[in-house]
Amino acid sequence: MGEKEHIQLITSNAGHLLFTGLPERVKKESIVKRIFEDDMMTPYGIRTLSSHSSKFNPCQYQSGSIWPNDNWIILKGLKSSGFTKEADLLRSHLIDAIITLKNPYEYYSVDVDDNIINPDNLINKPCSPQAWTVGAFLSILDDKF
Repeated sequence: MGEKEHIQLITSNAGHLLFTGLPERVKKESIVKRIFEDDMMTPYGIRTLSSHSSKFNPCQYQSGSIWPNDNWIILKGLKSSGFTKEADLLRSHLIDAIITLKNPYEYYSVDVDDNIINPDNLINKPCSPQAWTVGAFLSILDDKF
């Protein structure tokens, strides 16, 4: 710690660029392809950090957990950028998560075998209900999203 070393990580942050509309089409395609690879995409949403990373720990706050509000931003970007198939798949995964969890958690975690981890077993307990998660899911469920 304190060595100010630059670390290359694969995160969900690049997906936020889709929401802005800034990248050119070819770059958008590259972003979409990357965040939909198995180390990022789960049956319950997109991780914040690749499961291939040495820093990956799905039980930690921002080290591979899934945040519905983060996924909502990506979902809106996919839809507005014309990636309808991918948006529909992500939407379906997020709906599966809320059905499985039966609660709008601030974040949740999925292990490398694609099983949801009981939120009580996480290092930092996620808030629930969480306002931005509820808002994200209401938007996700809205047909006009």
